[in-house]
Amino acid sequence: MIRTLHIPADSRRACATRMLPAAAAELSDAIGGGFLDEAFSCPTAGWGYCVYLDENRIHLPPNERLAVLAARLGWIEQVRDVNPRGDALITGIAAAGNDTDVPHTVLIAAWRATLLPQAPPTPGKNHP
Repeated sequence: MIRTLHIPADSRRACATRMLPAAAAELSDAIGGGFLDEAFSCPTAGWGYCVYLDENRIHLPPNERLAVLAARLGWIEQVRDVNPRGDALITGIAAAGNDTDVPHTVLIAAWRATLLPQAPPTPGKNHP
């Protein structure tokens, strides 16, 4: 199980962290069940990330909250290049390409952008 950040395109639905199996089917189901598109990723040591969007997102509503988070994290060019529509799911990514827990840095940025209702717990022994 990995901790993910789910950012719905519909602003009436809350953003949330979710524990999901690190498997394509479960990750796909979390954003509506379509084919996953690894929209952009950066396997940076310590806080690599991967943003998944629905592969067939052209007719889905824009994801304004993903754009806000991207601006906070300096991902502006990456987001502009991928047409952020529909729900987004953010995971961490290991150097080998495996999905891992969403980086704490991303969760803090989401909280500061008021996408999450409370600050995420500091990673540690009781909070991976």
